[in-house]
Amino acid sequence: MNNNRLTAAYLPEKAAVQEDWDVLLPLVPNIITGTAGDDLLNGTIGKDLVFGYTGNDTIKLNTEGNNADIVFAGSGEDTIYTGSGAVIFAGDDNDVAYITNNSFVDLGAGDDVLQSERFTDGHNIILGGDGNDTISTLHPVDLNNPPDGVSVVPVNDVIYGGEGDDRIDVMGQNFRVKGDAGNDDIMVRLMLLAPSDNGKIDGGDGDDFIFIANNDAYQVVGQEGTHFEIDGGAGNDMIISSSMGGDTLTGGEGNDTFFYEWELVSSADDPDVITDFTFNDQEQDKIDLSKMDDLCAYDYDGKPSNLTFIGYNEFSRHGSEVRLVHTEEGTNVEVIPGTSFYDPVIIQLAGVTQELTQEAFIL
Repeated sequence: MNNNRLTAAYLPEKAAVQEDWDVLLPLVPNIITGTAGDDLLNGTIGKDLVFGYTGNDTIKLNTEGNNADIVFAGSGEDTIYTGSGAVIFAGDDNDVAYITNNSFVDLGAGDDVLQSERFTDGHNIILGGDGNDTISTLHPVDLNNPPDGVSVVPVNDVIYGGEGDDRIDVMGQNFRVKGDAGNDDIMVRLMLLAPSDNGKIDGGDGDDFIFIANNDAYQVVGQEGTHFEIDGGAGNDMIISSSMGGDTLTGGEGNDTFFYEWELVSSADDPDVITDFTFNDQEQDKIDLSKMDDLCAYDYDGKPSNLTFIGYNEFSRHGSEVRLVHTEEGTNVEVIPGTSFYDPVIIQLAGVTQELTQEAFIL
């Protein structure tokens, strides 16, 4: 027997080869390369591996069936469109990316813009990198008419702003946002048609502005029962909670302001809890009630709240009053903005046992 000869007995059947090839072929990406100039790079059906190189490239990978692409955009101010399951390395300079769902995006250095496209279900990981980035997972279209079988609520998005003064707008369920270093603006939109809940926000270092915005508040009954965890991080932060549920708020190191604007934001049944409210010579957090309205948010008449601080006394029920109550958990702030039929606003200050004065409030 000649061991150097390959006999027919050792050759696989043609059908088996074809079957294996049919399985492996979709796993092999199409390679698309740019140049040193400003390129227009279009994807193909299936998986693409794209190298933009230098230049201000436009990379379009968002046609039907064009999913699970990998993009190395390179340097230059690139614009990138992708489908589901993409992996994007945008590179340096000021890039713009439009994504759908189940994607990983590293925007790199530069003042980048990222927009999640309409009717996507989330599951994205987004790294802003250095620079003043604008990142939004809001739906830019009418939510009343989603395609059949498509959710309008993104879930499980994870966003890191990176260094720089970032603007991050989010919606959806179970998201995680970290602003990182810089003076960041982080806004969560609450809508009845696309409810958001169970989100966690960490502003990171810097003087951050964090806003839970109830877009349906003008209807008096907006999205109810929401619960968020917010940590401003180090810096002098402004935290606005307009959700109709008990949020857990931590100002972090610095002189932080907790802003409340309408009567349904924090109730006795489901109050907000401020975990680290501090008012002393070293650190002076404050609760701002100056725009408190007894009807709804965003309906200011331009007048001050006219709240009267009454310390630890009982409500008179003859006007707009703020009082304090010692509890087993710490101290409750109770507010009656007017003579409306609503119960008092109640905000829990966990662990606060000291006698607070009006200096701790903006009225």
